[in-house]
Amino acid sequence: MNLPQKIGIISGRGKFPILIAEEIKKYSGNTGIYATGFKGETNNKIKQYVKEFQLFEFGALGKAIDYFKLKKVDKAIIAGLISHKRLFDKNLKLDSVMQGILDNIKDKKADSILGGIANALKTQGIELLQILPILENNLAKKGILTESKPDIMSNDDINFGFPLAKELSRHDIGQTIVVKNKCVIAIEALEGTDICIIRSGKMAGPGTVIIKVAKLHQDLRFDLPVIGTRTIKNMKKIKSKTLAIEAGKTCIINKEEVFALADKYGISIVGV
Repeated sequence: MNLPQKIGIISGRGKFPILIAEEIKKYSGNTGIYATGFKGETNNKIKQYVKEFQLFEFGALGKAIDYFKLKKVDKAIIAGLISHKRLFDKNLKLDSVMQGILDNIKDKKADSILGGIANALKTQGIELLQILPILENNLAKKGILTESKPDIMSNDDINFGFPLAKELSRHDIGQTIVVKNKCVIAIEALEGTDICIIRSGKMAGPGTVIIKVAKLHQDLRFDLPVIGTRTIKNMKKIKSKTLAIEAGKTCIINKEEVFALADKYGISIVGV
């Protein structure tokens, strides 16, 4: 894959932006990475992996765009979680660019907001790149990925829940559902995957199956499903033993560490 001489990263929470930066360096050590982030929403450790890092107030998208233009960055990536619940903060101050996006999109779904950001970048001459090609070595393969294997009941729950998760994904509500005994226990919404997992455990107890998929019409420029060690640790907390993820579209952060931890806890990971 050919990468530009300069690339920007709009960086959110978690390890995902760091993984993106690492993979860019693997593909092209000559590509300069210019990362931007927002206070309270960005993993500041990314500054160790990039040429430059600039932090702005949450909602100051215009300043991030101006920074990219100043550095002559015309290709960018969005990576990492941004808390959508902050949009309901009465004290939140958005700049004119971000406020204009929210005023003009049809709804406040993740794809609508991210699509609005992509369009705002485009009007300023900045192209948002697809991240799937960069993550090729970190995507889930099809089949059982761990030494631990799902039992018959878990397989039944995967077969029951996976098509439901894909169908629900078309509505851009969330990417995760939790199933037990062919019953949907929880659906991810604004709270995110981790809280959805914990919530399901409180309701249904041990033995749940976590299913995570890409959206039915996934925009490959952003919001791919991601799992990591935190996912496995949260599953251990609720004694969930099976995780089903969509093969070829789900990114696994620190694959070897995730698989080793899952095997330690007796958790099976299946690429569907």
